[in-house]
Amino acid sequence: MNRTRVLLADDHPLFLAALRALVEAECDVVGAVSDGRALMEAASRLKPDVIVATTTPGAVAAKQATATIPIVGVNLTDPVGFGLVTSEAHPRTNVTGILFGLEGLTKKQVEIALDLMPGANSMGILVDVNNPSNMLQRREVEAPPGSWE
Repeated sequence: MNRTRVLLADDHPLFLAALRALVEAECDVVGAVSDGRALMEAASRLKPDVIVATTTPGAVAAKQATATIPIVGVNLTDPVGFGLVTSEAHPRTNVTGILFGLEGLTKKQVEIALDLMPGANSMGILVDVNNPSNMLQRREVEAPPGSWE
């Protein structure tokens, strides 16, 4: 029986190594890459059966590399907004996966934190401005709390 040929993509070496160890139990890992350019080259050269991308930027790079190889996004944020699928209910593309963020989740987390600290009059949020997924969360909480309803 032929094993599924998998190309892995993640930007963190330790996570990529752990993912490889997990996937190798059931599949043949034909490559592991840590950036979008390498992913696009590897997808073309290695012709995997499936690409596993652990981040939204990785899934975007994979989708730019191929419209036919199935892509599994392990940790997707706003797949419609990033052009990965046409809709969450009916993706109509070669991308599927796990949706990490839900609309309104970040605002709800801030509301709960403010409820737990009723005397707080300000709160900060740390984001990686180089990660488009983080910027989505930032935009969600930039509006004043009174305007969230």
